[in-house]
Amino acid sequence: MARSLISSPFIFSPNFEFNLQVIQRMKNITKYFRQRETGFTLIELLIVIGVLGILAAVVIPNISGFILSGKVAAANSEVLSIRTAIRAYQAENSVTYPTGTSDVFATDVSPYLSGPLKGTYTCSDAGVLSGTDNSYAAGIVWYAGTQQWIRTP
Repeated sequence: MARSLISSPFIFSPNFEFNLQVIQRMKNITKYFRQRETGFTLIELLIVIGVLGILAAVVIPNISGFILSGKVAAANSEVLSIRTAIRAYQAENSVTYPTGTSDVFATDVSPYLSGPLKGTYTCSDAGVLSGTDNSYAAGIVWYAGTQQWIRTP
């Protein structure tokens, strides 16, 4: 024999009010725990990842440009050190200019330099310094007009 909903002892029992209070209490407890749940939704995470991707796309090319300009500055600092070493060599040896390739710089001018050269340089009789090779970075070329290294145009 099937029981109908009306004859259910749970709904129409003497403890009906108590049962409603228990159900209401369980709902409140569930609501309380759901309010305390923290975290991010999938959409929020995707938006943050997208923003970080856009920032990375903007920042990374700028950083590589700064690295290359730092290497150009280091190469030009080496040129200034060579010019200072040549002037010190001239003052001490009463000669015009040491001529030749970097081998001459390695033997004659090396006492005036603080370390080994990373580039290959030549000096003419007129004192024109020219760089022919560097080991700083690709994308740096010698510009004879100003006698210094520049970025590849």
